[in-house]
Amino acid sequence: MVARWWRALEANPGRRDLIVAGCWLLLGLLLTSAGIVRLWASLAVVAVPNWAFVLPLVGICGATILRSRKPLVALGLGVALTVVDLSFGGSLAVIFILTDLIYAAVKYGSERAIRVLLGCGIGCAVVLGAVLIWSPLHDTTVPIFWVQWVLIVAVPAMWGWSVRSERMRTRSEMARQHVLSARQLRGRIAHDLHDLVANQIAVAGLHVEAAKLVAARDTPNTATLMRSLEQAKRGTDEAHHELRHLIAVLSAVDGLDEPEAPALVDELRELARLVPSGRALEYSGESDKILREALSNAPPSHQQVLLRALQELVVNAAKHGSGDVQIHAHIEPSDGLHISVANDVPPKRSSALGSGLGIRGTELLLGSIGARLESAARDRQGGWCANIVVPLPRTNRRTV
Repeated sequence: MVARWWRALEANPGRRDLIVAGCWLLLGLLLTSAGIVRLWASLAVVAVPNWAFVLPLVGICGATILRSRKPLVALGLGVALTVVDLSFGGSLAVIFILTDLIYAAVKYGSERAIRVLLGCGIGCAVVLGAVLIWSPLHDTTVPIFWVQWVLIVAVPAMWGWSVRSERMRTRSEMARQHVLSARQLRGRIAHDLHDLVANQIAVAGLHVEAAKLVAARDTPNTATLMRSLEQAKRGTDEAHHELRHLIAVLSAVDGLDEPEAPALVDELRELARLVPSGRALEYSGESDKILREALSNAPPSHQQVLLRALQELVVNAAKHGSGDVQIHAHIEPSDGLHISVANDVPPKRSSALGSGLGIRGTELLLGSIGARLESAARDRQGGWCANIVVPLPRTNRRTV
């Protein structure tokens, strides 16, 4: 529970800064009430009572509310209020808060802000060095004061820079891992598509050979011949279609290019070609419309993954049953799009279960876009069914 609260706090900078400001205010009030003020009383410009130190304290705590969203603004206000506090003699609470603002400015500031801070720091260091070198030293109070302030400013700045550098290294490593994972996934997709293309070409070749045998008879059956040639044409068309996908996947540039997606309606129509001759692919109710709308609102990469998963599941449903393949799609407001691919008629002969690599690959593909394959197996009646759940944006979740 604490970890979840901490993650929620990290995701909300405004609330986090407000809590930090409140903690600093409580600590500052405790230190001020304990009398830890007038650290440089000999350099004070204005003589004030102890309660007056609360005024710059409250002001700099207010500036802390902007520490991560507008770090330079917060630091500018903090420096101005620190000067006011120093004119009173200086307080430990304001110094602590100023160091936090310096740390936050270096950690959260933009590249331009860092360059501005670096330039200001170098300029102040040059001016301070010149003053200390050319001014006569009648008292060591002022040099000690400036040395103390150099440390007060330098330590949180270096700490913030260290954290910033580590964060940048972490981001670079995460980006590298993302590119590597994308390449590995692309390789698996390409391998899967290659196998599918090879299978389609082999099936087309078998149908061509069957057509040759039919044509070689003394009285060839024209209907059988045409059916074999039509199946061969379907196989070659499907192989060409998948080959285009393979080329698009292999030629896409990592992190920049998306494979060019064919028309969504054509892609869904192609699913029917995966069902053997004499059987059909059916959509229950308005499932066809729901599926098209959901896919059209998805990013192109998600469309391709979902269509590839549907292809695999339709092929499995046709393989593990002897009836028509049904697709049912509906949207649940709680978790998104539900798609089921089923074949309720058990196979006439017991079909081999296979290695399951296709289903595991489909599960991996769906996982890459946040979807999940809930089940893919024979049911109690001997048919076959698979269920996919695809999360959708809240705006697209309407019950149909």
